[in-house]
Amino acid sequence: MLCPRRLFVSVTLVMMVVANLYVLHLMLTTTRSRVSRGFGDYNYVKGDFPILSGIISHIKAEPERPARYETATTLHKRLEALRHECDFRNMSKPLDFKNLPRFSWPWIYVSRKYKLLYCQIPKVGTTNWLKIFAKLQMKVDPESKVEEINNAHNIKLELLSYLRPAERDEVLRDYTKFLVVRDPFERVLSAFKDKLEWRRELKGPIFRKLASTIVDRYRKKGNLTNDGFNRITKVPRFEEFLRFVVDPSSTDVEMHYSEPRHWLPQHKLCYPCNIDYDYLLRIDNISDEADFLLNEVGIPDKVRYPNSTSKSPYNEMLPAYFSNVSPDVVNALYHYYELDYRLFGFDVPPQF
Repeated sequence: MLCPRRLFVSVTLVMMVVANLYVLHLMLTTTRSRVSRGFGDYNYVKGDFPILSGIISHIKAEPERPARYETATTLHKRLEALRHECDFRNMSKPLDFKNLPRFSWPWIYVSRKYKLLYCQIPKVGTTNWLKIFAKLQMKVDPESKVEEINNAHNIKLELLSYLRPAERDEVLRDYTKFLVVRDPFERVLSAFKDKLEWRRELKGPIFRKLASTIVDRYRKKGNLTNDGFNRITKVPRFEEFLRFVVDPSSTDVEMHYSEPRHWLPQHKLCYPCNIDYDYLLRIDNISDEADFLLNEVGIPDKVRYPNSTSKSPYNEMLPAYFSNVSPDVVNALYHYYELDYRLFGFDVPPQF
């Protein structure tokens, strides 16, 4: 039989163990329900997408507007799927400007008036969004229509990276954040056709130097094209460009830092697992989804995404272009973009 003193010590130890286990349980529960994402000290508590959840609750009282409800629920489900993939792959980790290479920073445009942030991904309707932000930042004639704005890429717009760390963190926490994504195969084809195919008015590709490098690296005998002025220009084939994209050693090719942004995986440009985006739009339904977003943040009706057909011509071009690409390159390309397919919910190409 234990003496009273030993019994008291034993009970005390048991109570301490129980108390420590309870504290540990609380810590683990909090950790599971809280994810730190963003820049510097910017943290947020993982919630149920408060903006979209609030909109859906409000729309339920408006049964006469089924299209708006359908768009809201689609966007909500898309964010849920994104978060699930991020958590499943253990990618929901902090992102810190201090440890991020300068040229790897996301290009996030700021509208202070409407407290709106847009992360830019090239070849995903970027020009139209730059026109819209030129209007929101009052960098163009206030009476001009969005579709009438020229040289949008040359208009100097405010970026999140221009802000001091404390203000940057505050903006990331308090502003509505969105990005727009596109089917990866369609996007890489768009990049090729826009930047590396022959252009009559330029007598060659836009990325002329890169085009020449690709031909030199991936073609044994250059199939050169005469531009009509006794000058020979190297123009890569689509498969040669894809070999360049998936080749790990291609990172040593000298080019402007903005050029690879046109084909880099989209998750590497906007960090969707590290920034708490409120909207994830897709280019294949951009008219409805852009109108929904702009309306919800209070932007006037006269500032809207220019009319866009839901069916992209590039989608129809895919079979013809990929029919001349060897299976091993297509397979490597899919694995290069696989995470974009998984995170953003695009249909996986049928061969996979």
